[in-house]
Amino acid sequence: MECGNYRGISLVAHAGKVLLKVVATRLSHYCEREGILPKEQSGFRPHRSTLDMLFAIQRLHELARKKSTAVFACFVDLTKAYDSVDQDLLWDVLRRFGVPPKMLAVIRHFHEGMRARGCNLAPLLFNLFFAAMLMVAMAEFDKDRKVMADMVKIGTQVEYTGKKGRSAGKKTTVVTDADALWAVLYADDAAILSRSPESLKKMISVIVHVAGLFGLMVSEPKTEIMCMLPKGIEERPFTVSAAGQTYKQTDRFVYLGRTISADGKADREITSRSCRAWKCYRRNSASMYDRRRADRLLNIRLLQAEVVDRLLKIRLLQAEVVEPLLYGCASWSLTAEHYTKLNGTHRQFLTRCIGWSKRKCSDRPLSYAQALIQAGCEETIEATVRKRRLCFAGFVMRMEDNRLPKRMLLGAMAGGVGYRGGQESDWVSRLGEDLVAFAWETKRKGGNGKRAPRTRRCGTTRSRTGQHGS
Repeated sequence: MECGNYRGISLVAHAGKVLLKVVATRLSHYCEREGILPKEQSGFRPHRSTLDMLFAIQRLHELARKKSTAVFACFVDLTKAYDSVDQDLLWDVLRRFGVPPKMLAVIRHFHEGMRARGCNLAPLLFNLFFAAMLMVAMAEFDKDRKVMADMVKIGTQVEYTGKKGRSAGKKTTVVTDADALWAVLYADDAAILSRSPESLKKMISVIVHVAGLFGLMVSEPKTEIMCMLPKGIEERPFTVSAAGQTYKQTDRFVYLGRTISADGKADREITSRSCRAWKCYRRNSASMYDRRRADRLLNIRLLQAEVVDRLLKIRLLQAEVVEPLLYGCASWSLTAEHYTKLNGTHRQFLTRCIGWSKRKCSDRPLSYAQALIQAGCEETIEATVRKRRLCFAGFVMRMEDNRLPKRMLLGAMAGGVGYRGGQESDWVSRLGEDLVAFAWETKRKGGNGKRAPRTRRCGTTRSRTGQHGS
C-alpha cells in the first residue's frame, strides 16, 4: 500500500454537513452563472461526468487521424492536490472571483485550522483554485506565438461548391470558427495537448512553474506523455523535462479509469475491463454467484425452485460485475471482435450463476442466447453498449453549443490534410451502425416525419439462437 495514494479526511458534524451542502450548492450556481470555471473542466460540476472527457479523448484520436495529424499529450498528476492548497491564497482567489463576503466568511470558518480535507466544499474549492492557476498559465501561453499556433483547434466543418475557375463544381470542406483545445480536465486530472513536441515541452514547463507558485507540485512518477500518431507516421521517442523532473513516454495510460492507447484502439481497454470484471466477480463468487462452489463450501442445498434466488443473483451480478465491465462504454468505438469478447465474458458469468455444467463430453456448450434465457436477462452486452451509446448521443445533442463533447462530436480539426483512401470507422459511424442494429428508419415523404421502430436485430433474448452463440 502506497501512502501517497491516500489522503486524510475531515470529520464534520451532521449539522455542519448540511450547511456545507447549502453553501456548496450556492457557490456552484454562482460559478456556473458567472462562467468562472474553464469550459474544459468537467470535474464535480452539474450535468458533467467522466464520460464527457473520455468521449473527448476518443474523438480527439479520430479527428487527428482523419487529418493525418499527430497529437502529443501529457497526462499531469499533482501530488496530494487537495491537501496542498494554500488557504490564504485560496481566500484571495475566491475574493478575486467575486464570491460574496458572507459566503466566504462561512467557508473560512469551516476550513481555517483544519489539516485534513474531504468536506463537501473541497472539490469545488479546488476547482476554483485550479482554474486560477490555469488562467495564469494560459496568459503565459498567449505570449508565445509558436505555442498558440501548435495548439489543437476544433471548429465547424463547412462544405461548399466552387463556382469559378478550376474549382467550379467541386466540393470543398473548410473548418471555420476554430477554438483552441489545449487541455482536457477532470478536477486535478489534466491532459495537456499540442500538435508539436517542442510546444508541449514549453507548455509543461510553464504549468510546472505556475503550479509551484500556487503551492502545487507535479508528480514525476505519475506524469506521463503520449504520442497519438495517425497512419503512415513513425513514432519518434521524446521526453519532457521541467524543473529538474523528466517525464517518460508511454503507449498507454489509465485516464479516469479508462486505458488510453496511443493507436486509439479499444483492444487494451476491453482486456482491462474484462480483467476488472473478473476481479469483482471473484471477490464474492464462492458465496454469492457461483452456485456449485457455494454448495460445496457451505454444504447445504439451495432452494430447488431458485426463481427468486436466481433473479437476485443476476441483479447483483449486473450491479457489481457487469457495470465495471461496461464502464465508459458509451465512448467506445468497437468492432465485431470486441463485441464477441464482451459477450463471451458475460456468458461465462451467466453460466456460473445458473449452475450449468457439461455432464458428458458429448454435451454441447450452452450458447449465449440460451444462457440469457435461463438467467432471465433481456439483452446482450452488445445491445447494452449500443443502447448506451445512442442515449449518450442524444444527451450530447441536447447540450449547449459551447460544451466540449458537442464540439468534438459535430466539429472537425483545423489544419492537416486527410489521407487518401477509405476512412477508418469512427464513433459517428458506429452510431449509424447502432441505428441499423436496432432497425430504426425514417418514414418516407407523406408520413408524419417520426421514426418508426421495427423488430430489433441487436441481441435481445428474442433473437435467433444462432446469431449470438458462444
